[in-house]
Amino acid sequence: MANLQYTSIVRLLQHCDVDIQQPLHINRVRKQVAAEFAMSANGFVEIGERTYNKSDVLEELDKPDFLDRWQLHLIIWHNKQILQLLEDEFVNMDTIGQELNPYRKDEIFIAFFSPYFKNNFNNMCRSLLYPPQFDILALFLKTQQLLLPQDFEEAFNSILKFLLAQERVLKNTTKDNYGLNRDALSIWRTENWSAFFNMLPDTFYELKDDIIIRFINLTVNIQSSIRADCKMYSSQMIKLAGIDAEHKRLIINNHGAFNGSSTNSEGGRSYWWILWVAIMLLRFASSSSCH
Repeated sequence: MANLQYTSIVRLLQHCDVDIQQPLHINRVRKQVAAEFAMSANGFVEIGERTYNKSDVLEELDKPDFLDRWQLHLIIWHNKQILQLLEDEFVNMDTIGQELNPYRKDEIFIAFFSPYFKNNFNNMCRSLLYPPQFDILALFLKTQQLLLPQDFEEAFNSILKFLLAQERVLKNTTKDNYGLNRDALSIWRTENWSAFFNMLPDTFYELKDDIIIRFINLTVNIQSSIRADCKMYSSQMIKLAGIDAEHKRLIINNHGAFNGSSTNSEGGRSYWWILWVAIMLLRFASSSSCH
C-alpha cells in the first residue's frame, strides 16, 4: 500500500472561502473546490508551500463518511503540533505526549490518524537513529500508541533494519577480534539505549533477546582484558525491563562482578535462609525451656 501524505483539506477549503466554523454543505463545497481547480492551468492548487491535487481532494470529498472524517480533519487542524507532525514530520518532544494523550484510546481517531502517521513515524525514527539519539527516540516511541497494529511493520521498519545490522556486528564479534569491532559497537557504550529498548513493542522481543544474549556473552569473554567496556555495556543492560528472568539474573550478577561488588543472589538467599533457621531454633529452644 502506498504511503499516504497528509495535507490538511481544511486549509484548501478555507482558501476556497468555505466557512469551516459552520456545518458543511457537501455539494456546495464540491462546487467551490471544482471552481478553484478550474482556474488552475496545471490541475494543482498551491497555498504557500502546500500543493493540492484535484483528484486527491475530490477522492476525499467523495468518501461516503467524509462528514465524519471532516470532524477529525478539524481536530488536527486546530492542534498545530499534531498538524506539524503529519505535514512536516516536526515534533516538540516536550509537549507532543500531552497533545496526543486525549486520543490514545480513541479508536476512531487512531483509525484515521495511523495510515497517515506510519510513514512519518518511520522517517522520524530513522532520523533519530543516524546518528543515534536514543533518549529522544525513547520519548518519541510513546506515540506508537497512535498506530494501528497492522501499521506497526511499516512504522518500525527503520528500527528493525538498524537492530538487525547491530545484531550482525555482535554476531561477528569475538574476544579475538573485539578490538577491530570496538568502534562499531561504541554507541552501546556511550549512549543511553536502555530506555529505547524498553519502549520497543512486543514484536521485537526475540530480536531484543538475541542482542541481550550476545552482549552478555561478549562482556563475559572480554572482562579480563577490557573491564571498563564491560562496565559501560552493563550500565545499560542493568536498566532493561521485561526481559527473560534468567537473563536478568545473569546481568545483575555480571554487573556486580564488573563493578567489584558481590551480587551473588543465590549466596545471599542461602545466608538469610541459614540466619532465619537459626532464629527459629533459638525461639524454639526458649519456648521449650519455659515449659
